[in-house]
Amino acid sequence: MNVLVLVDVFSNWVEAFPCRKADAKTIVKLRLKDFVPRFGIPVSINSDRGTYFTGQIVKELCATLQIQHNLFCPHHLQSAGTVKCQNGILKNKLAKVCAETNLKWPHVLPLALIRMRATPNLKTGLSPYEIPTGHPMRLPASPLILPQMDIHLMDNTMLNYCQALMKCVRSLYTQVKEALPKDPEQTCHALKPGDWVFIKVHQRKTTLTP
Repeated sequence: MNVLVLVDVFSNWVEAFPCRKADAKTIVKLRLKDFVPRFGIPVSINSDRGTYFTGQIVKELCATLQIQHNLFCPHHLQSAGTVKCQNGILKNKLAKVCAETNLKWPHVLPLALIRMRATPNLKTGLSPYEIPTGHPMRLPASPLILPQMDIHLMDNTMLNYCQALMKCVRSLYTQVKEALPKDPEQTCHALKPGDWVFIKVHQRKTTLTP
């Protein structure tokens, strides 16, 4: 069993997909099926020069989706520093979770990814989850808190991005909160037990018809 690891170099967000084969066809399938529908089409992709990344089907995918594909220099670890670092962290997380649960690594991979995404970066003070969402990941028994940012931990690009994102998230969070019922037990209709109502039955022509 192999694992395809994808890292966003801006936020250090890590995606990892178990796969039985390490070939170009599998790489393309995972990107189209599991990555692009959730995150969109990336501007560029960096990878090593393995045949599973340089195959013709990969080249056709990048050409069709207009993705710039950059290849690392052979035996030059500095070029792939972020990926190598995240691979090492992922291996350590997997080993620890496997030891704690006595489960095989494909089953605990989501748990290891949660730990990585929730851990703040030492340089920015922000977790990989916090950068794209604007708030820390909510873990068990932790409320949704929108903290004040420490501007001394970020450069101008990161600061401007996070400030704009935080402003947007705060606005949306307030808007959603105000729209929710004040009382958790408050009903959203005037119906009472025993009332008669009409029920509309939706007939689907096909399985994909809304």
